[in-house]
Amino acid sequence: MKSPLAVGGCLTVFGLLFLVVGLFFAVSTANILMNGTAGAGTIVSVETHHGSSGRGRRRHSTTSHTTNLLVEGVACSVNGDLGTAGDVVAVRYPPGDPAGCVEDSWMVILPELGGSCVGAFLLGFGGLI
Repeated sequence: MKSPLAVGGCLTVFGLLFLVVGLFFAVSTANILMNGTAGAGTIVSVETHHGSSGRGRRRHSTTSHTTNLLVEGVACSVNGDLGTAGDVVAVRYPPGDPAGCVEDSWMVILPELGGSCVGAFLLGFGGLI
């Protein structure tokens, strides 16, 4: 049986890791949204990926979407289904690097902040053990 101190230490380390990585990506994306070059991306295609997760009776199917865009003649991909081929969507990208585009919406930061919240929870829970 593992000692509570070892379990608490592991949760604390994982929590700190999730917190730091999530905040890094959130700040990086926020920087692009605030200081990046605004542009228009033309949707080239939307890829749908089907998979499954879980084991045994708890197995369920998953679906994710990747939208492939053409921004300033450079291809880039963003997560999510932003429309259909030929649609034009608002994007922002680091100056001089259209391949690093993100959707021009603050909603793209939510998954990164969610990872940070998981990290903060694990960090706090690990400290209690």
